[in-house]
Amino acid sequence: MQKRLTEMFIKNVKCDSDKTRVDYTDNGLILRVSRTGSKTFLYKYKVHQKHRTLKIGRYPDISLKQARDAVHLARTNLINGTDPQQGRDEIKKSVDRGLTVQQGLQVYIDKHAKQHLKIWHRQQSVYDKLPTTIQKIPITELDPKAIKAYLFDVGDTYPARANQILLYLKSAFAWLHKWDKIDDNIIKSIDTPYPKQNTKKRTVFLDVDELRALVQACYEWGYPYGYCTLVLIHTGQRKNEVAQMRWDELNLATGVWYLAGNRVKNKQPHTVPLSPSVINILQNTPRQDGSYVFSTTLGDKPIAHGSKIKQKLDSLTQIEKKWTIHDIRRTCNTNLSIMGINPITRAKILNHNTREIQGINDAYDINDYMQEKTIALNKYSAFLDGLRD
Repeated sequence: MQKRLTEMFIKNVKCDSDKTRVDYTDNGLILRVSRTGSKTFLYKYKVHQKHRTLKIGRYPDISLKQARDAVHLARTNLINGTDPQQGRDEIKKSVDRGLTVQQGLQVYIDKHAKQHLKIWHRQQSVYDKLPTTIQKIPITELDPKAIKAYLFDVGDTYPARANQILLYLKSAFAWLHKWDKIDDNIIKSIDTPYPKQNTKKRTVFLDVDELRALVQACYEWGYPYGYCTLVLIHTGQRKNEVAQMRWDELNLATGVWYLAGNRVKNKQPHTVPLSPSVINILQNTPRQDGSYVFSTTLGDKPIAHGSKIKQKLDSLTQIEKKWTIHDIRRTCNTNLSIMGINPITRAKILNHNTREIQGINDAYDINDYMQEKTIALNKYSAFLDGLRD
């Protein structure tokens, strides 16, 4: 049927349940909407007395503007005596050239990273946090100066993170260039903003007075952010692992927290013993309708333990040194070391690879070290509880 196509219409249109698909035509451009929800741009034409259909691409991978440009190029080829099917590569390149930075990076994630890279979700997170002024600009108009400015803006506080952002961008742009999605790889020429000699390995940890101030502030702040940070302090686990804790992962009766492989960095299932202090914190946490323990949406979504939470903790604790939430994890490991906990047990608690420590392949040691981990974390919790007295 004839219909003036707009981005809003395409975004919201659905196929009637009694039909397999429906076509909407706008000045030669066809939008085919299927019952499954897929939306495909097509162009139908006639050559040598035969009707043919050119598939342009799927929405939203292809924008409405890109689809219109592809139809215009196909018509030009037809007028010049070339079957648009034969000029398909040229049309495809035309569509690719119209990609915004955001669209180009998403193509890389969907077509390559998800299939081949375990860290694709980290790359996705970095790309999603790029400024809108960079994301929305066509790749062909992207200025390297904008990327450099963003990198140095991030690097003023987190130099290693700026290097990581550039590394992820270089991976994506190299792939896009290799597969002819872009003509020039402008990212390739950007040098690492903070060379290794300028990025020191972090050694920050909280001393006893600072840890006392943090623990007391968390109890004062309460649920959900204060309690979440307290569990992080007592267990030494990663920030997002704690923030996204689910009730079905916990067995408070036995004092165990089970983390599936898809919830942890190294993709290996991880079991964390819960000290009496942590169990008490969780028992005093309100049980809501949703699955997540720490939530402001009745458990439907987990909290985001981000920069605003850190700023609030800074105001509550008045800790003067420059520290990050991840330094709590280092503080846990350091204090466990001071208490005489051996390196293997500490690594098992933090869910680190113990291969280098043991000097043998982990396959030869299948001990889960649960007893050792329990003793160590109970000892550490007792130390933390003493800071409240």
